[in-house]
Amino acid sequence: MYFKAEKVFGKFTVCGWSSEGSSVKITLNWTFFVQLFHAQILLKWDPAHFCFQRKHSRISLLFVLPLRGRKEILMKVKIKKLVQSAKIPAYGSAYAAGADLYACIDEALTVGPGETVLIHTGIAVELPEGTAGLVYARSGLATKKGLAPANKVGVIDADYRGEIMVGLYNHSAEAQTIVPGERIAQFVVTPVLTPVFEEVETLSETVRAAGGFGSTGQT
Repeated sequence: MYFKAEKVFGKFTVCGWSSEGSSVKITLNWTFFVQLFHAQILLKWDPAHFCFQRKHSRISLLFVLPLRGRKEILMKVKIKKLVQSAKIPAYGSAYAAGADLYACIDEALTVGPGETVLIHTGIAVELPEGTAGLVYARSGLATKKGLAPANKVGVIDADYRGEIMVGLYNHSAEAQTIVPGERIAQFVVTPVLTPVFEEVETLSETVRAAGGFGSTGQT
């Protein structure tokens, strides 16, 4: 399937045509596309078929990409079960951003008010280079039981090969129970940029300048 991608004034549009004549058109935020492009996740281009041309404020890209399903286009993540009873992360719906992580425990655990408990998932992952895994709270667990990751968002680096552990903190005033196989968090795989940090004497001027917490007002 052939795609022509074009950026005009900050928006990025991808148009594609297959050999059968079917077409697809997607509009992406330019910054987000650059992140995907850098991580080589969505495009997986062949340099031999890659063409770059810049004209004024317009950037055109031409590349070849097989027409495949959503999950195949994104990536494949290798997962190793450290315990036979461990559950593989699973998406709750067709377009869910995060895959559920499950408690791999032998018996129910109690998390007291204001207490943090490390919970095993029984799995380790091998993430593609240029990505990271983010461990977020599950909305239902957080709002109904007050249980959410103690570090707010856990970061799994692409070179980490240990078990994924979830430290759940109980924000409620009552003891809460986690049962074996319960969904305890959600796992989002995202592209990351690793820029080179350059020390400078001055930074560019902006209207906001050093305005920080609350500087833009309450409403």
